[in-house]
Amino acid sequence: MNIQRRGRGRKLIASLVLVALITAAFTGGIFFLHDHFDELIAKKPDTPPELQLFSFVDTPGWWRGTTSETSMAVSESNDTHDCFISIEYKRGTVNATASLKNIQQKLARNGNYTMNQLGTVALTLHTVAGPKSYELHQFSIVTPNDAEKVKEGQEFGYVQLAHGYVALSGYCDLSNQLVATIPALKAIQLNGK
Repeated sequence: MNIQRRGRGRKLIASLVLVALITAAFTGGIFFLHDHFDELIAKKPDTPPELQLFSFVDTPGWWRGTTSETSMAVSESNDTHDCFISIEYKRGTVNATASLKNIQQKLARNGNYTMNQLGTVALTLHTVAGPKSYELHQFSIVTPNDAEKVKEGQEFGYVQLAHGYVALSGYCDLSNQLVATIPALKAIQLNGK
């Protein structure tokens, strides 16, 4: 009987040690992910580089995020991630005025938001066919008291190409932060189409 108790005691100790090791490994993994999450995401594009339509030249304070064959996201690399940019290739032609009006109507329909134009910025998208100029329309979005808060600073630009167009949009917590997106927008390149 004494031998059985020692056997059970050893099994209990071995089980507790195993649980402690698993808990330590799990906790260590959580801390590692917490400390290196942004790095892991930034280094792993969703689509192989040779199939990506867009590229991003390293720009201080920004990193390339999720990338597919026809789109790319770029985000500020600070602790608060106040701003991000989205770039997408689309088929067909674009009417920038109609597209902006559609955005304004959608905001009004989905919560009675007000879209106040701050101005435009002349920019260039680098393409394989050479530089393409476009206007970036910047807005301050006013959120009604009873509506869900959206990014206050929003900007939209469109580049017509021979076979489709590029839609660029930027979003910041505050409208006065939109200026921070300009260096990142200048670092985007279109590699095809």
